[in-house]
Amino acid sequence: PHQHPFYDLWERYKRQGQTAGALIGAVLGAAAGSSIASDGARTEGGVLGGAIGAAIGAGVGRQTAACDSDYYSNQYGRQYDSQYGYQYG
Repeated sequence: PHQHPFYDLWERYKRQGQTAGALIGAVLGAAAGSSIASDGARTEGGVLGGAIGAAIGAGVGRQTAACDSDYYSNQYGRQYDSQYGYQYG
């Protein structure tokens, strides 16, 4: 069965965590990159730091999303399958 990721609660939590992580990482990375860069390259340092921070933050945010497949299986009588989504049974 085909599913849209938006309707999969677990996938939605991962996407939200990824987005939040990317935004926070970009801001912190830009600040760090700008302060670490030499006087003549503060803008470039901020841009590079923001890009690296966003990438790292997105990965961390996606991996740390609060997902518990046992909870969904026990609570709703559905079993989560990472390839096909929820299976009813």
